[in-house]
Amino acid sequence: MKYDLSRFTEKELLKLRLCDLKLNPSPFIEEAFFRAQKVLQQKQILIKPHYWISEEWFCPDGVTGMAFPFYLCDPILMEMEERYTGEVEGVGDKAVKYIFHELGHVIDNAYLLRQHPKRVNTFGSSFMNYPTKYKPKPYSKKFVQYLPGYYAQAHPEEDFAESFAVWIDPKVNWRLKYKNWPAIKKLKVVHSLMREIRSTQPSVISRGTIDPINIYKITLGDYYKRKKRRLKSGYSRQFDQYLKRLFISSKNMYDFDFNQNNEIIYKALLQNKHIKKYEVHQFIKRLTQRRYQLRLNQLRYKNKKQLEKDIIHVYNEFILLKKDYFYF
Repeated sequence: MKYDLSRFTEKELLKLRLCDLKLNPSPFIEEAFFRAQKVLQQKQILIKPHYWISEEWFCPDGVTGMAFPFYLCDPILMEMEERYTGEVEGVGDKAVKYIFHELGHVIDNAYLLRQHPKRVNTFGSSFMNYPTKYKPKPYSKKFVQYLPGYYAQAHPEEDFAESFAVWIDPKVNWRLKYKNWPAIKKLKVVHSLMREIRSTQPSVISRGTIDPINIYKITLGDYYKRKKRRLKSGYSRQFDQYLKRLFISSKNMYDFDFNQNNEIIYKALLQNKHIKKYEVHQFIKRLTQRRYQLRLNQLRYKNKKQLEKDIIHVYNEFILLKKDYFYF
C-alpha cells in the first residue's frame, strides 16, 4: 500500500529508506507513458516497453524497457528534489520527452539497430568510447537539440536516441526545424530505419529490471547528502590512485589511444559473468574522462594477471562510488 507522504514531516521523510517509500507511478507519469505508447502505435512500431521505478532515467543495454526516477512518483518528493538538487528531470509535460529519448535506446535494443550498417555509418559505432571530455558545442548544427545539455553530442548512442526522440515527437516538425542543418541527414536515416522495422516484430524482448527502487536501502537524507557530494566532486582519491597505477602519464595527448586501451579493459571486465555490460559502459565513460583530466596515456604493460587484477580494483572503486551516488 502506498504511503501518504504528506503525513510525514520532512525530518521523518529524510529518515525513510528509498525501498520503504512504497511508491507507485504518479498519474502524470502513467499518462506520459500512455501517450508515448500511443505514438508508437501510430508509427506502427510493434514494441510495448515496460517501465519501473529507480534512481534515474535509463535504459539498460539489451533491455526493452526503461527506468524512471522515484521522485516523479509524488509531488512532495519532486519538491524536495528541486530544493535539494536544483532540478527535477522529467517533471510534468517534460516526462514524455525523456521517455521518447529512452525509447530510442529501447528500439535500439529491440531491433538490434546498433548493428545496422546504415545506422553505424551515420552515427558511428555504439562501441566507441565516450569522449575524453563532454564539452558540447552549443551552436553545432551537426546534432539535434532535444534534451537539455546538448546530449546528442555525448556519444553515438545518445546521438541516435536524441535523433529518434526528435523524429518521433509529434510536437516537433523535424523536416522544417532541421531543414538547413547537417543533422537533417541523421533524421532522414532514422526515418528510413523506422520504415524498415515498421509492422515487424522485435528481434529481442527482454523485460528485465535493473536497479529497481526496492533494492535501495539508503535513506532519503543520505541520498541527498551524497548527491550533493556527487555534484561537487564525483571522484575519490582511491579511484585516482588506481588509475595512476594502471596508466602512464604523458604531456603529449595527441596520440592518446582510447580505443586500444579501453578494448583491453572492456574484455577483461566482461570475463566476469557477474559484471553487467551496462555497468561496464558507464565505467569506461568515467574512466576515459578522468584519464584525460589526469593526463594518463597508455596502460602500463605488465603480466596479464596483474593487469586484470588492477582493472578489477578500479572497477570495484567505481561501484563504490556509484553506490555512494556518484553517477556519471
